[in-house]
Amino acid sequence: MPARDAGRAADSGKPVVAEPAPASLSKTPELLSKTGLFVDMESQELGAGVEAYQPKYALWSDGADKRRWVRLPPGTSIDTSDMDYWKFPPGTKIWKEFAKDGKVLETRYMAKYGTDGMDWMY
Repeated sequence: MPARDAGRAADSGKPVVAEPAPASLSKTPELLSKTGLFVDMESQELGAGVEAYQPKYALWSDGADKRRWVRLPPGTSIDTSDMDYWKFPPGTKIWKEFAKDGKVLETRYMAKYGTDGMDWMY
């Protein structure tokens, strides 16, 4: 489902609401295997351009283990000129997996589809 969370525009502080994703992107893949995270689900070989990352300060999640990945479109980068408001290029994909005792409980997926800060579907 497209992101519709309210937020604050970085430059004005005024509330903003995301516009719906274009029809071609309005449906989040129903299967993790269709998101591009892994080339092969069994071996968990990462898809092309997918990189694992770890934040410096991870939030605690009831003792769950977490893995995170990001894929930026080729030739792009994250605009961090304002360290409080990063700008991700359209086509960015982000995944976060929660596991407990070796069993995967949940994998979250987000995809950036537009140039506005709120143009995410998840």
